[in-house]
Amino acid sequence: LVQLENRLNTLSQMQDLIVDVKLDENSKAESMFYGDVDIVHSEGITGKNVKVAVLDLSFDTTNVKIADNIVDSKSFKTGIDGDFVLQDANNFNSNAHGTAVAEIMTDIAPDSELFLYEMDTDVEFAAAVDEAIANNVDVIAMAAGWPNLPTDGSSHITKKVEEAVSHGITFVVPSGNFAQKHWEGKYADSDYNSWHEFSGTDEGLSIEITDNQILRNQPIMVYLNWQESGGEQVDFDLVLVDPLGQIVEYSANEQVGPNDDDTEYVFHYPQMSGMYALGISYSGDVDPSNIPKHTTLELFSINNEIEYAVAKSSVVVPGDANGALVVGAINTNDGTLEPFSSHGPTNDGKMAPHVVGPDGITTLAYDGKLFYGTSATTPYVAGIAALMLEDKHLNSDDILTLIQENALLDNSVKENNELETGFGYGTLNAMFLIEE
Repeated sequence: LVQLENRLNTLSQMQDLIVDVKLDENSKAESMFYGDVDIVHSEGITGKNVKVAVLDLSFDTTNVKIADNIVDSKSFKTGIDGDFVLQDANNFNSNAHGTAVAEIMTDIAPDSELFLYEMDTDVEFAAAVDEAIANNVDVIAMAAGWPNLPTDGSSHITKKVEEAVSHGITFVVPSGNFAQKHWEGKYADSDYNSWHEFSGTDEGLSIEITDNQILRNQPIMVYLNWQESGGEQVDFDLVLVDPLGQIVEYSANEQVGPNDDDTEYVFHYPQMSGMYALGISYSGDVDPSNIPKHTTLELFSINNEIEYAVAKSSVVVPGDANGALVVGAINTNDGTLEPFSSHGPTNDGKMAPHVVGPDGITTLAYDGKLFYGTSATTPYVAGIAALMLEDKHLNSDDILTLIQENALLDNSVKENNELETGFGYGTLNAMFLIEE
Protein backbone atom coordinates (compact mmCIF):
# COMPACT_ATOMS: atom_id res chain seq x y z
CA LEU A 1 0.00 0.00 0.00
CA VAL A 2 1.14 3.51 -0.74
CA GLN A 3 1.01 5.84 2.24
CA LEU A 4 -1.02 8.92 1.34
CA GLU A 5 0.07 12.25 2.79
CA ASN A 6 -2.67 14.70 1.85
CA ARG A 7 -4.36 16.53 4.68
CA LEU A 8 -7.56 15.28 6.21
CA ASN A 9 -10.41 17.77 6.33
CA THR A 10 -13.90 17.21 7.64
CA LEU A 11 -16.85 18.13 5.49
CA SER A 12 -18.62 21.44 6.08
CA GLN A 13 -21.99 21.87 4.41
CA MET A 14 -24.35 23.09 7.08
CA GLN A 15 -24.11 25.67 9.82
CA ASP A 16 -23.85 24.39 13.39
CA LEU A 17 -27.26 23.72 14.90
CA ILE A 18 -27.55 24.05 18.67
CA VAL A 19 -30.31 22.42 20.69
CA ASP A 20 -31.17 23.58 24.20
CA VAL A 21 -31.23 20.23 26.01
CA LYS A 22 -29.64 18.73 29.09
CA LEU A 23 -27.52 15.77 28.06
CA ASP A 24 -26.39 12.89 30.24
CA GLU A 25 -25.69 9.17 30.00
CA ASN A 26 -29.43 8.50 29.81
CA SER A 27 -29.96 10.64 26.70
CA LYS A 28 -30.77 8.59 23.61
CA ALA A 29 -30.26 9.18 19.90
CA GLU A 30 -33.32 10.46 18.04
CA SER A 31 -32.76 7.75 15.43
CA MET A 32 -33.48 5.10 18.09
CA PHE A 33 -37.09 6.28 18.31
CA TYR A 34 -37.37 7.10 14.59
CA GLY A 35 -36.59 3.47 13.75
CA ASP A 36 -38.63 1.97 16.63
CA VAL A 37 -35.43 0.54 18.08
CA ASP A 38 -36.73 1.27 21.59
CA ILE A 39 -39.60 -1.16 21.00
CA VAL A 40 -37.13 -3.84 19.88
CA HIS A 41 -35.10 -3.21 23.06
CA SER A 42 -38.25 -3.79 25.14
CA GLU A 43 -38.39 -7.28 23.66
CA GLY A 44 -34.90 -8.00 24.98
CA ILE A 45 -32.96 -7.59 21.74
CA THR A 46 -30.00 -5.34 22.60
CA GLY A 47 -26.98 -6.68 20.71
CA LYS A 48 -25.70 -8.93 23.48
CA ASN A 49 -22.37 -10.67 22.72
CA VAL A 50 -22.03 -8.89 19.37
CA LYS A 51 -18.58 -7.43 18.72
CA VAL A 52 -18.53 -4.11 16.85
CA ALA A 53 -15.38 -2.34 15.66
CA VAL A 54 -15.60 1.41 15.01
CA LEU A 55 -12.82 2.89 12.85
CA ASP A 56 -12.28 6.64 13.08
CA LEU A 57 -9.81 9.45 13.77
CA SER A 58 -10.02 9.42 17.55
CA PHE A 59 -12.20 8.52 20.53
CA ASP A 60 -12.85 9.81 24.01
CA THR A 61 -12.90 6.53 25.91
CA THR A 62 -14.12 8.32 29.06
CA ASN A 63 -17.40 9.30 27.40
CA VAL A 64 -20.08 7.97 29.74
CA LYS A 65 -22.26 6.73 26.88
CA ILE A 66 -19.60 4.33 25.57
CA ALA A 67 -17.08 3.69 28.37
CA ASP A 68 -18.77 0.58 29.79
CA ASN A 69 -19.06 -1.02 26.33
CA ILE A 70 -15.40 -0.69 25.36
CA VAL A 71 -13.59 -4.03 25.19
CA ASP A 72 -10.58 -2.89 23.18
CA SER A 73 -9.19 0.50 22.17
CA LYS A 74 -6.08 0.97 20.08
CA SER A 75 -4.50 3.67 17.93
CA PHE A 76 -2.77 2.81 14.66
CA LYS A 77 -1.98 6.46 13.88
CA THR A 78 1.61 7.30 13.02
CA GLY A 79 1.36 11.07 12.94
CA ILE A 80 0.97 11.32 9.16
CA ASP A 81 -2.23 12.98 7.95
CA GLY A 82 -4.39 10.94 5.63
CA ASP A 83 -6.90 11.85 2.93
CA PHE A 84 -9.96 9.91 3.96
CA VAL A 85 -12.87 12.24 4.67
CA LEU A 86 -15.30 12.02 7.58
CA GLN A 87 -18.90 12.00 6.40
CA ASP A 88 -20.11 14.63 8.87
CA ALA A 89 -22.15 17.37 7.20
CA ASN A 90 -21.45 19.94 9.92
CA ASN A 91 -18.42 22.05 10.67
CA PHE A 92 -17.58 20.08 13.79
CA ASN A 93 -14.33 19.29 15.57
CA SER A 94 -13.16 16.02 14.03
CA ASN A 95 -11.82 14.84 17.40
CA ALA A 96 -15.39 14.32 18.60
CA HIS A 97 -16.50 12.52 15.45
CA GLY A 98 -15.52 8.97 16.35
CA THR A 99 -16.96 9.32 19.85
CA ALA A 100 -20.29 10.52 18.45
CA VAL A 101 -20.39 7.57 16.04
CA ALA A 102 -19.72 5.17 18.93
CA GLU A 103 -22.43 6.88 21.02
CA ILE A 104 -25.08 6.24 18.38
CA MET A 105 -23.81 2.69 18.07
CA THR A 106 -24.38 2.03 21.77
CA ASP A 107 -27.80 3.71 21.71
CA ILE A 108 -28.95 1.34 18.97
CA ALA A 109 -27.20 -1.77 20.33
CA PRO A 110 -26.68 -0.97 24.04
CA ASP A 111 -25.20 -4.35 24.99
CA SER A 112 -22.80 -4.63 22.05
CA GLU A 113 -19.06 -4.81 22.70
CA LEU A 114 -17.01 -1.93 21.27
CA PHE A 115 -13.59 -2.24 19.66
CA LEU A 116 -12.37 1.30 18.95
CA TYR A 117 -9.53 1.69 16.43
CA GLU A 118 -7.98 5.05 15.54
CA MET A 119 -6.56 5.59 12.06
CA ASP A 120 -5.92 8.41 9.58
CA THR A 121 -4.31 6.89 6.45
CA ASP A 122 -4.87 3.96 4.14
CA VAL A 123 -2.01 2.03 5.78
CA GLU A 124 -3.44 2.64 9.25
CA PHE A 125 -6.88 1.66 7.94
CA ALA A 126 -5.50 -1.67 6.74
CA ALA A 127 -3.84 -2.29 10.12
CA ALA A 128 -7.10 -1.49 11.95
CA VAL A 129 -9.07 -3.87 9.74
CA ASP A 130 -6.48 -6.61 10.35
CA GLU A 131 -6.88 -6.04 14.10
CA ALA A 132 -10.66 -6.27 13.80
CA ILE A 133 -10.35 -9.53 11.85
CA ALA A 134 -7.93 -10.95 14.43
CA ASN A 135 -10.41 -10.13 17.21
CA ASN A 136 -13.24 -11.88 15.35
CA VAL A 137 -15.54 -8.87 15.37
CA ASP A 138 -19.00 -9.28 13.90
CA VAL A 139 -19.52 -5.74 12.56
CA ILE A 140 -17.21 -2.93 11.43
CA ALA A 141 -18.59 0.62 11.18
CA MET A 142 -16.51 3.29 9.45
CA ALA A 143 -18.14 6.67 8.85
CA ALA A 144 -15.53 7.92 6.36
CA GLY A 145 -14.55 7.51 2.71
CA TRP A 146 -11.95 8.25 0.04
CA PRO A 147 -13.25 10.63 -2.67
CA ASN A 148 -9.85 10.63 -4.38
CA LEU A 149 -10.28 7.03 -5.59
CA PRO A 150 -12.55 5.73 -8.35
CA THR A 151 -15.45 3.52 -7.28
CA ASP A 152 -14.65 0.85 -9.86
CA GLY A 153 -13.71 -1.88 -7.39
CA SER A 154 -9.97 -1.52 -8.00
CA SER A 155 -8.76 0.44 -4.95
CA HIS A 156 -6.74 -1.14 -2.16
CA ILE A 157 -9.25 0.31 0.32
CA THR A 158 -12.08 -1.50 -1.44
CA LYS A 159 -10.11 -4.76 -1.51
CA LYS A 160 -9.41 -4.52 2.23
CA VAL A 161 -13.11 -4.13 2.98
CA GLU A 162 -13.83 -7.16 0.82
CA GLU A 163 -11.18 -9.10 2.74
CA ALA A 164 -13.00 -8.32 5.99
CA VAL A 165 -16.32 -9.38 4.45
CA SER A 166 -14.72 -12.68 3.38
CA HIS A 167 -14.10 -13.35 7.09
CA GLY A 168 -17.84 -13.09 7.78
CA ILE A 169 -17.79 -9.48 9.01
CA THR A 170 -20.64 -7.10 8.22
CA PHE A 171 -18.85 -3.93 7.06
CA VAL A 172 -21.02 -0.79 7.17
CA VAL A 173 -19.86 2.36 5.34
CA PRO A 174 -21.45 5.67 4.28
CA SER A 175 -22.41 6.52 0.71
CA GLY A 176 -20.90 9.97 1.34
CA ASN A 177 -22.05 13.59 1.55
CA PHE A 178 -21.14 14.62 -2.01
CA ALA A 179 -24.40 14.92 -3.94
CA GLN A 180 -23.86 18.70 -4.15
CA LYS A 181 -20.08 18.52 -4.47
CA HIS A 182 -19.68 16.08 -7.36
CA TRP A 183 -19.57 16.48 -11.13
CA GLU A 184 -19.28 13.76 -13.76
CA GLY A 185 -19.56 13.80 -17.52
CA LYS A 186 -17.94 13.14 -20.89
CA TYR A 187 -15.03 15.29 -21.98
CA ALA A 188 -16.25 17.97 -24.39
CA ASP A 189 -14.29 20.58 -26.38
CA SER A 190 -16.38 21.94 -29.25
CA ASP A 191 -13.99 24.83 -30.01
CA TYR A 192 -10.82 22.67 -29.84
CA ASN A 193 -9.00 24.97 -27.43
CA SER A 194 -8.10 22.07 -25.04
CA TRP A 195 -10.45 23.29 -22.26
CA HIS A 196 -13.32 21.06 -21.19
CA GLU A 197 -16.83 22.51 -21.45
CA PHE A 198 -18.97 21.73 -18.38
CA SER A 199 -22.21 23.04 -19.85
CA GLY A 200 -22.67 24.49 -23.32
CA THR A 201 -19.57 26.60 -23.88
CA ASP A 202 -18.92 27.20 -20.15
CA GLU A 203 -15.35 26.09 -19.40
CA GLY A 204 -15.37 27.03 -15.71
CA LEU A 205 -16.93 25.19 -12.78
CA SER A 206 -17.76 27.86 -10.20
CA ILE A 207 -17.10 27.63 -6.44
CA GLU A 208 -18.21 30.42 -4.11
CA ILE A 209 -15.81 31.23 -1.26
CA THR A 210 -17.14 33.17 1.74
CA ASP A 211 -15.32 35.34 4.28
CA ASN A 212 -16.29 32.77 6.90
CA GLN A 213 -14.41 30.02 5.08
CA ILE A 214 -11.31 32.19 4.95
CA LEU A 215 -11.60 32.96 8.68
CA ARG A 216 -11.89 29.23 9.41
CA ASN A 217 -8.77 28.66 7.32
CA GLN A 218 -10.62 26.00 5.35
CA PRO A 219 -8.99 25.10 2.03
CA ILE A 220 -10.41 24.44 -1.40
CA MET A 221 -9.78 20.73 -2.02
CA VAL A 222 -10.72 19.13 -5.33
CA TYR A 223 -9.96 15.72 -6.84
CA LEU A 224 -10.25 14.90 -10.54
CA ASN A 225 -10.05 11.41 -12.00
CA TRP A 226 -11.16 9.90 -15.27
CA GLN A 227 -11.81 6.70 -17.16
CA GLU A 228 -10.96 6.21 -20.85
CA SER A 229 -13.14 3.49 -22.34
CA GLY A 230 -11.30 3.61 -25.68
CA GLY A 231 -8.16 2.12 -24.14
CA GLU A 232 -5.97 5.15 -24.89
CA GLN A 233 -3.70 6.95 -22.42
CA VAL A 234 -4.95 10.52 -21.94
CA ASP A 235 -3.51 13.37 -19.89
CA PHE A 236 -5.59 16.08 -18.21
CA ASP A 237 -4.66 18.98 -15.92
CA LEU A 238 -6.74 20.72 -13.25
CA VAL A 239 -6.60 24.50 -12.69
CA LEU A 240 -8.07 26.78 -10.00
CA VAL A 241 -8.69 30.46 -10.85
CA ASP A 242 -9.47 33.17 -8.28
CA PRO A 243 -12.11 35.94 -8.58
CA LEU A 244 -9.55 38.18 -10.32
CA GLY A 245 -8.97 35.61 -13.05
CA GLN A 246 -5.53 34.61 -11.74
CA ILE A 247 -4.41 30.98 -11.61
CA VAL A 248 -3.76 30.29 -7.91
CA GLU A 249 -3.32 26.51 -8.01
CA TYR A 250 -2.93 23.83 -10.63
CA SER A 251 -2.24 20.10 -10.91
CA ALA A 252 -0.36 18.85 -13.95
CA ASN A 253 0.74 15.30 -13.24
CA GLU A 254 1.86 13.47 -16.37
CA GLN A 255 -0.20 10.51 -17.54
CA VAL A 256 1.97 8.87 -20.19
CA GLY A 257 2.30 5.25 -19.11
CA PRO A 258 -0.02 2.43 -18.04
CA ASN A 259 1.03 2.73 -14.39
CA ASP A 260 0.37 6.48 -14.10
CA ASP A 261 -2.64 7.36 -11.94
CA ASP A 262 -5.41 9.15 -13.81
CA THR A 263 -5.77 11.70 -11.00
CA GLU A 264 -5.22 15.41 -10.45
CA TYR A 265 -5.65 17.31 -7.17
CA VAL A 266 -5.70 20.97 -6.09
CA PHE A 267 -5.37 22.25 -2.53
CA HIS A 268 -5.54 25.99 -1.88
CA TYR A 269 -6.16 28.29 1.09
CA PRO A 270 -8.23 31.14 -0.40
CA GLN A 271 -7.14 34.68 0.46
CA MET A 272 -10.19 36.49 -0.92
CA SER A 273 -13.89 35.76 -0.99
CA GLY A 274 -15.85 35.58 -4.22
CA MET A 275 -16.37 33.24 -7.13
CA TYR A 276 -13.51 30.89 -7.97
CA ALA A 277 -13.51 28.60 -11.00
CA LEU A 278 -12.12 25.16 -11.80
CA GLY A 279 -10.92 24.32 -15.29
CA ILE A 280 -9.92 21.01 -16.87
CA SER A 281 -7.53 21.03 -19.81
CA TYR A 282 -6.44 18.28 -22.16
CA SER A 283 -2.65 18.06 -22.54
CA GLY A 284 -2.54 16.23 -25.87
CA ASP A 285 -2.71 17.51 -29.43
CA VAL A 286 -5.89 19.46 -30.00
CA ASP A 287 -7.57 18.73 -33.31
CA PRO A 288 -10.90 17.17 -34.30
CA SER A 289 -9.33 13.78 -35.01
CA ASN A 290 -7.30 13.53 -31.80
CA ILE A 291 -9.31 14.88 -28.85
CA PRO A 292 -10.59 12.21 -26.43
CA LYS A 293 -14.03 10.99 -27.40
CA HIS A 294 -14.53 8.25 -24.83
CA THR A 295 -13.32 9.81 -21.59
CA THR A 296 -15.56 10.20 -18.55
CA LEU A 297 -14.33 12.87 -16.14
CA GLU A 298 -15.26 12.80 -12.44
CA LEU A 299 -14.65 15.59 -9.94
CA PHE A 300 -15.14 15.74 -6.15
CA SER A 301 -14.96 18.97 -4.16
CA ILE A 302 -14.35 18.22 -0.48
CA ASN A 303 -15.34 21.44 1.27
CA ASN A 304 -17.44 23.40 -1.23
CA GLU A 305 -20.60 22.93 -3.22
CA ILE A 306 -20.04 23.34 -6.96
CA GLU A 307 -21.85 24.63 -10.01
CA TYR A 308 -23.49 22.00 -12.25
CA ALA A 309 -23.39 19.43 -9.42
CA VAL A 310 -24.28 15.88 -10.47
CA ALA A 311 -25.74 13.76 -7.65
CA LYS A 312 -25.67 10.55 -9.67
CA SER A 313 -22.63 8.37 -8.91
CA SER A 314 -21.44 10.64 -6.10
CA VAL A 315 -20.88 7.66 -3.78
CA VAL A 316 -17.30 7.34 -2.52
CA VAL A 317 -14.86 4.48 -1.83
CA PRO A 318 -15.35 1.99 -0.20
CA GLY A 319 -19.00 2.10 -1.23
CA ASP A 320 -17.97 -0.03 -4.21
CA ALA A 321 -16.82 -2.98 -2.09
CA ASN A 322 -18.58 -6.26 -2.73
CA GLY A 323 -20.52 -7.27 0.36
CA ALA A 324 -20.27 -3.89 2.11
CA LEU A 325 -23.48 -2.34 3.46
CA VAL A 326 -23.68 1.24 2.18
CA VAL A 327 -25.79 3.84 4.00
CA GLY A 328 -27.31 7.14 2.88
CA ALA A 329 -29.02 9.83 4.99
CA ILE A 330 -32.58 11.06 5.49
CA ASN A 331 -33.68 13.85 7.81
CA THR A 332 -35.03 12.72 11.19
CA ASN A 333 -37.78 15.35 11.16
CA ASP A 334 -39.55 14.48 7.91
CA GLY A 335 -37.87 11.46 6.33
CA THR A 336 -36.77 13.34 3.22
CA LEU A 337 -33.49 12.48 1.56
CA GLU A 338 -30.76 14.86 2.68
CA PRO A 339 -29.69 17.00 -0.30
CA PHE A 340 -26.01 16.21 0.35
CA SER A 341 -26.44 12.42 0.67
CA SER A 342 -24.48 10.72 -2.11
CA HIS A 343 -26.26 8.78 -4.85
CA GLY A 344 -25.24 5.67 -6.74
CA PRO A 345 -24.44 3.79 -8.76
CA THR A 346 -20.71 3.25 -8.35
CA ASN A 347 -18.38 3.65 -11.34
CA ASP A 348 -18.65 -0.08 -12.00
CA GLY A 349 -22.45 -0.10 -11.76
CA LYS A 350 -23.04 -1.38 -8.23
CA MET A 351 -26.05 -0.24 -6.25
CA ALA A 352 -25.20 2.25 -3.50
CA PRO A 353 -26.55 3.19 -1.06
CA HIS A 354 -28.41 0.03 -0.10
CA VAL A 355 -30.43 1.69 2.63
CA VAL A 356 -30.89 5.07 4.34
CA GLY A 357 -31.07 6.03 8.00
CA PRO A 358 -32.03 9.18 9.94
CA ASP A 359 -29.52 11.91 10.79
CA GLY A 360 -29.77 15.08 12.89
CA ILE A 361 -28.74 13.28 16.08
CA THR A 362 -27.92 14.75 19.50
CA THR A 363 -24.74 13.43 21.16
CA LEU A 364 -22.68 14.18 24.23
CA ALA A 365 -19.55 14.24 22.08
CA TYR A 366 -20.80 17.33 20.26
CA ASP A 367 -22.32 19.01 23.34
CA GLY A 368 -25.82 18.93 21.93
CA LYS A 369 -25.03 20.09 18.41
CA LEU A 370 -27.06 18.06 15.95
CA PHE A 371 -24.95 15.48 14.15
CA TYR A 372 -25.84 15.49 10.44
CA GLY A 373 -24.57 13.45 7.54
CA THR A 374 -24.00 9.84 6.60
CA SER A 375 -21.57 9.68 9.54
CA ALA A 376 -24.63 9.73 11.81
CA THR A 377 -26.57 7.14 9.82
CA THR A 378 -23.73 4.62 9.47
CA PRO A 379 -23.75 3.61 13.17
CA TYR A 380 -27.56 3.54 13.15
CA VAL A 381 -27.56 0.83 10.47
CA ALA A 382 -24.51 -0.89 11.99
CA GLY A 383 -26.38 -0.98 15.30
CA ILE A 384 -29.41 -2.62 13.70
CA ALA A 385 -27.06 -5.15 12.08
CA ALA A 386 -25.73 -5.89 15.58
CA LEU A 387 -29.29 -6.45 16.80
CA MET A 388 -29.85 -8.81 13.89
CA LEU A 389 -26.75 -10.78 14.79
CA GLU A 390 -27.71 -11.36 18.41
CA ASP A 391 -28.15 -15.12 18.86
CA LYS A 392 -28.39 -15.56 15.09
CA HIS A 393 -25.92 -17.18 12.72
CA LEU A 394 -26.01 -14.73 9.85
CA ASN A 395 -23.32 -13.66 7.41
CA SER A 396 -22.97 -10.32 5.60
CA ASP A 397 -24.99 -11.59 2.62
CA ASP A 398 -27.81 -12.65 4.96
CA ILE A 399 -27.78 -9.21 6.59
CA LEU A 400 -27.97 -7.42 3.24
CA THR A 401 -30.76 -9.71 2.02
CA LEU A 402 -32.83 -9.20 5.17
CA ILE A 403 -32.35 -5.44 4.96
CA GLN A 404 -33.39 -5.47 1.30
CA GLU A 405 -36.52 -7.41 2.20
CA ASN A 406 -37.46 -5.22 5.16
CA ALA A 407 -36.45 -1.69 4.14
CA LEU A 408 -39.36 0.60 3.36
CA LEU A 409 -39.51 2.62 0.15
CA ASP A 410 -42.27 5.15 -0.39
CA ASN A 411 -44.33 4.61 -3.55
CA SER A 412 -43.54 8.12 -4.78
CA VAL A 413 -39.86 7.26 -4.63
CA LYS A 414 -40.38 3.98 -6.48
CA GLU A 415 -41.80 5.96 -9.38
CA ASN A 416 -38.70 8.14 -9.58
CA ASN A 417 -35.58 6.16 -10.53
CA GLU A 418 -33.34 9.16 -9.93
CA LEU A 419 -34.43 9.36 -6.30
CA GLU A 420 -34.11 5.61 -5.91
CA THR A 421 -30.36 5.95 -6.54
CA GLY A 422 -30.29 7.95 -3.30
CA PHE A 423 -32.67 5.85 -1.17
CA GLY A 424 -31.56 2.38 -2.21
CA TYR A 425 -34.03 -0.19 -0.87
CA GLY A 426 -35.42 2.46 1.47
CA THR A 427 -35.56 3.39 5.15
CA LEU A 428 -34.53 0.77 7.68
CA ASN A 429 -36.92 0.33 10.61
CA ALA A 430 -36.04 -2.20 13.32
CA MET A 431 -39.57 -3.52 13.84
CA PHE A 432 -39.01 -6.43 11.46
CA LEU A 433 -36.81 -7.98 14.16
CA ILE A 434 -39.83 -8.72 16.34
CA GLU A 435 -42.56 -9.11 13.75
CA GLU A 436 -43.54 -12.56 12.53
